[in-house]
Amino acid sequence: VTDNYSWSSKFLDQAVHIILCDGKTFSRSASQQGHDAIEVKNGSLSIYGQSLGTGRLIATSQSTVIYVKSDINFNGGIVSFTTTNYSSVYTQNGDITIRRGNITAQAAYYGFRSNSGTIILGCSSAADHITAKGYEAEKGVKVADGQTLTDGISSHTFTGTLSDEQIAAIAGKTLRLFILEPATLTQGTKDGVSAYWGTYYNGTTNQTLVGATAYTLGSDYKLYRLGDDGRTIPKGVAVVIIGTSADASLISAGTDDLSITDHANGGNQLQGSDSAVTVSGLSGTPYVLSLSAGEIGFRPFTDSGSSIPAGKAYYLVVAP
Repeated sequence: VTDNYSWSSKFLDQAVHIILCDGKTFSRSASQQGHDAIEVKNGSLSIYGQSLGTGRLIATSQSTVIYVKSDINFNGGIVSFTTTNYSSVYTQNGDITIRRGNITAQAAYYGFRSNSGTIILGCSSAADHITAKGYEAEKGVKVADGQTLTDGISSHTFTGTLSDEQIAAIAGKTLRLFILEPATLTQGTKDGVSAYWGTYYNGTTNQTLVGATAYTLGSDYKLYRLGDDGRTIPKGVAVVIIGTSADASLISAGTDDLSITDHANGGNQLQGSDSAVTVSGLSGTPYVLSLSAGEIGFRPFTDSGSSIPAGKAYYLVVAP
């Protein structure tokens, strides 16, 4: 699909391959009851994205959206299927395998349904996710070999063949790769209160913080809890992390743009970078979180020959 395109027919081939070119949309709508949006009567269906994964396939139907005789494979792109019928994506005699992409399937009961095969759920990167109303397969639902998926709650992880209870638990949830990163925190005292402190920045991936709270820094140099609970750190937002113990961690939460309220007076003063920042290249004096005689706080970092590590937050003071 090299241009925006609306398809109005069915596929009859034994093996159908749809390649979604970056930035283009392939759409199909079947408005009559009993008509599938995309039907491969005699074979398999494979959907691919290009390198950026920004190509889209959007299909709706009053009946099953995707009906395929044998295997269905998702290999990238942004794919959305919607129906008010029993199931959205259906294969009669094959498996449904999701390897990568942002895949959404909504229906009255089952987003994905395999009459005689297996549903295999997988993500290749933090940008991928899978959302479905429900899952039903004759031979079961499993997570791709070597992967662990999560619905964003640290205690909810899924691997291998899923039980009936787990299949029910993931219905309607968004699944992503479970990528756990320890938060690096240092014990220190501020204003007579002992806690564990650190800073964090990620320019590409949102994070769910477990076991601690994230704060931004206002122009009054006071800390303000990020969002409603300080648990979600959007990509591109530098924060201070404070916990009651060193056992805090960050779970990758995708790359979508998030709307999280920053309560910091005058806006967040913290900055960060995904690569080391050379002090000599900055337009002011950087202040970094540091520990001195047990006291934690932001202090000037004046060694012009040094760098602020990647993924750490700082703020600048510019001389008048």
